[in-house]
Amino acid sequence: MCFNLKGEEKIREIENYLYSFINLERIRGLKRRDFEVSLNTFKDLLSKIGNPENNFPSIHIGGTKGKGSIASMLNYALNSLGLKVGLYTSPHLFDIRERIKINNELISTEDFYEIINYLKPLVKDKKGSGFRTTFEILTATAFYYFYIKKVDIAVIEVGLGGRLDATNVLKPLISIITNIGYDHQEVLGYKIKDIALEKAGIIKRNTPLILSKQNYPIVYKIIKKVAKELNSPVITSLPDFKIESYKTMPFYTLIEFNLFGKRYDIKLPLAGKFQIDNFKTTIIALCKLYEIKPEIFSSDKFPLERIREGLEATEWKGRFQTFNNGKGFIIFDIAHNGDAFKALIDSLKNIFRDKNYVFILAFSCNKNFEKIFKQLKKIKENKFIFTRFMNNPRYTDREIIEKYTRKYLNREILWAENFESAYKIANDIINWQKEVMVISGSIYFVSEAMAKLGLNKN
Repeated sequence: MCFNLKGEEKIREIENYLYSFINLERIRGLKRRDFEVSLNTFKDLLSKIGNPENNFPSIHIGGTKGKGSIASMLNYALNSLGLKVGLYTSPHLFDIRERIKINNELISTEDFYEIINYLKPLVKDKKGSGFRTTFEILTATAFYYFYIKKVDIAVIEVGLGGRLDATNVLKPLISIITNIGYDHQEVLGYKIKDIALEKAGIIKRNTPLILSKQNYPIVYKIIKKVAKELNSPVITSLPDFKIESYKTMPFYTLIEFNLFGKRYDIKLPLAGKFQIDNFKTTIIALCKLYEIKPEIFSSDKFPLERIREGLEATEWKGRFQTFNNGKGFIIFDIAHNGDAFKALIDSLKNIFRDKNYVFILAFSCNKNFEKIFKQLKKIKENKFIFTRFMNNPRYTDREIIEKYTRKYLNREILWAENFESAYKIANDIINWQKEVMVISGSIYFVSEAMAKLGLNKN
């Protein structure tokens, strides 16, 4: 073991080690069999390092859409109270260390390197019945890091699904389930009720559950049934909290709301109509947390002013993130399923009412393209350029996109072999006065595109 490596070399060594295991984010044709049938091997590893997950309070967030935005808002809100806040999210956009943060600072290369090397001898079997996945090792790293750094609270996002996710060993103060939709169907199931059951797996006995607004009525029924069996109260609203009005803008969202009999306004630096529901879920979660654990807040009343300061500083890259290149607007959004594209298109129509759009799109394989292209079909007089990303083997081939382009968009495909070519085509055909450029389809594609355009720096 060499500790004289430079920072970039250490990160490269960490990534090579992590990616030597089964990496569910990079498998083409991901199937249910690629998952552990239980969390026992992961729990065994955690027991060897002192069960760090039991040594800090946590908030556990599952669902399909909005998990990351809500996690980020909670992180900034709690940090504004002077708390030492851990944040664990996935995947990352540019730097693998983005997944593990304390007080908005990425885990240092040195800490990351030392923890990984501490875990290595405890992780012996890469396949079969032993410890298997990249995500499990990253989760163990995050939990141990938060433990040794003595965070006051950690906000933890589920990786995939819920029931068998590595994060589901937590005993959180509250659980949150965001909007549930069709995604990762080859693993979670092809019916919304099956997906909802997998997501409901994070509900803990006697632990409050905050449930976001849902698109499918059956989701409410399933979640509430599971919660009732576990004696877990389900909170979807608060009698003293109401959104009065909102205005969506290219770079932020203005919200007016009533809380505890007083009227407030906030300039949330997250764009997109869908962020209204995410904001609502965040406030409900914070109010419930204050109710059950007021000592965390160090205040004899709910500290909304400080929380508002934190929320107004929130950052969450790649989620309806708008840039002005001097000629017009470019939107980056990681929409990657039918429901997410519906939310994206609704937001585009709400914010850029008098514009048309030039889309540059690349998708991961195994997506429900029927649902995605049904949404794309709804926007008329727009231009679509399709391509593939190069930074992950889970890209979708041209032939598949060509099939759905003809079926739903009634046109021949406009294809580019890479982002650079697609971006050149888009610039050649766009009318910046009348059109907005939208780059979307996958977090991997958004990551690659932003990096190519030099937008991966703080």
